[in-house]
Amino acid sequence: YLLGSFASKITGYEVALEAMVKLWWIKKKKALTASFVLELFSTPTGSGDKQLTVPITLQNGVVSVGPAPLIKLQPLEDL
Repeated sequence: YLLGSFASKITGYEVALEAMVKLWWIKKKKALTASFVLELFSTPTGSGDKQLTVPITLQNGVVSVGPAPLIKLQPLEDL
């Protein structure tokens, strides 16, 4: 299996939440709660936007974003 760790900087999450509400994917109240929590963990950029730094790990055959497992990887075949 692959093994790795890195971080990703995410901007524009506010716009994504608004779009999900307009598409009826999530309710406005849940989007407001998510926005509040994301604001707590975000940092300002030089341009005045907010960004989240999210750790991404590949370990034990699983890709995780922060503490949440995202997908299970297939083992690498011998070359």
